[in-house]
Amino acid sequence: MNRVGILSNAKSRRNQTAMPAIEAMLRGEPKLHQRSFKDIHDLPRCLSELAEAGVEHLIVNGGDGTVHATIGELIERSPFPALPLLSLVGGGMTNVIAHDVGSPNQPVAAIRRILEGLRAEQQGEVLRRHALALKRSGHDRAEYGFLAGAVGFYQGTILSRRDMHRMGLRQALATKAGILWSVIRLLLHGEGERSGLKGERVAIGLNGQPPHEAPYFLILATTLERLMPGVMPFWGHDHGNIRLTTIASPPKRFGFAALPAVRGRPRPWMQRAGYASTCADRIALRLNSPVVLDGEIYDSGPHGHVELATGPAIAFCRF
Repeated sequence: MNRVGILSNAKSRRNQTAMPAIEAMLRGEPKLHQRSFKDIHDLPRCLSELAEAGVEHLIVNGGDGTVHATIGELIERSPFPALPLLSLVGGGMTNVIAHDVGSPNQPVAAIRRILEGLRAEQQGEVLRRHALALKRSGHDRAEYGFLAGAVGFYQGTILSRRDMHRMGLRQALATKAGILWSVIRLLLHGEGERSGLKGERVAIGLNGQPPHEAPYFLILATTLERLMPGVMPFWGHDHGNIRLTTIASPPKRFGFAALPAVRGRPRPWMQRAGYASTCADRIALRLNSPVVLDGEIYDSGPHGHVELATGPAIAFCRF
């Protein structure tokens, strides 16, 4: 068995109650190297200590924000001589990435299953996903993640955090409920101030082509192959590692388009109505509002120029 390390975000939602049980489970495992942190600024130090211990297989126990920060460190400033194989455990409030390439189950059960597989020298299922590199004008550093969105996706994220989390909903339930709540608000009030969802003029250029400006209601991009059960709003089959879906503003016949769009099964009329999906390796955006990457919100820079580009391929091992 490769040298195994476990990196846990003790402040992640599920881990706030799971950490005592995780620590008790690992107490009799001297060959496992465990590090946990409560402040995300301590993550680089934890990774350095795991690299010094010779870890080759890293279990990351946290939500999308933890995975987002870990991937950024491993790409930009990795202390490892070679990138370790990663296994993801959904220990956070949102665990979209783990739904695709890891285990979204409760942390204790998920970690136990991974360790049992490794002890039995099982190979697991190795899945490779390209990171999504977010580059902003006025910022030297790129951010890396797997799911990015803008305009209505940003606005929906704010509404979901305000309403769904206040109601006590968490995990995939909060994400699905947030999507449904945004759809209901749009159907009841239409695009504008009352719904809190409104379009913006955005210039989009694919793979180095000149950008074209138009009013967009939603922009969503990912390198994942699924977001969560029943939710994968992409259907384009062009060449490229980044899936991109856009909805024109104002969204036409939204009540009829919402479910087919969310499931990635468009009706024939939807393309003409402004529902588009494609693939690319570089997406240039010019916009005024922020961009969301793996749940983290980033301003679009002083000039509003943002690029989404295909980043390095990352290997994940799922048991």
